[in-house]
Amino acid sequence: VVVVYRLVPVYSATATLLIESDEANVVSIEEVYGIDSSQREYYQTQFEILNSRKLAERVVQQLGIADHREYARKSGGGRFSWRSYIPFLPQAKQQEAPTDEQRFQGVVGQFRSALTIQPVRNTQLVYITFESIDPELAPRVANAIGEAYIESHLEARLELTQKASSWLTERLGGMRDQLEQAETALR
Repeated sequence: VVVVYRLVPVYSATATLLIESDEANVVSIEEVYGIDSSQREYYQTQFEILNSRKLAERVVQQLGIADHREYARKSGGGRFSWRSYIPFLPQAKQQEAPTDEQRFQGVVGQFRSALTIQPVRNTQLVYITFESIDPELAPRVANAIGEAYIESHLEARLELTQKASSWLTERLGGMRDQLEQAETALR
């Protein structure tokens, strides 16, 4: 009875994410025979991005997970020590309190251990599952991971577009200079 009374329920929420590649619709011979390894590599890369520490840090910051009661008590520094109650045992060296960054990284580690990214075999779907003792936190995190992935994917695309645009602008300026020089040389 005591054991059952002390059990803490763990809630699990799962979000499903569809990952699509936006490559050209040209069909290669490998795709006809079902041996397209580039697609497999693309999806494996996306799974790793979903499971990345950077994405987890982003969600932890967005949702304020470090201040959530489940993670605040786990990362707290107040540890019980028998040495303080038994006078003849030598006292252990006092450990320095962890810095905010160390505490944050500890929370991110605990957060990632409660997160599961599972691709659905032979599909473009991914299950994002998060377990928590808080029934409201579990679905919020599962959805936030998917949203953060989409945002980071869009940001990466925007950054690539901006880089390409600036490169083209530089090239255009250089070609304009060459054109002016060529016109001057012809006169």
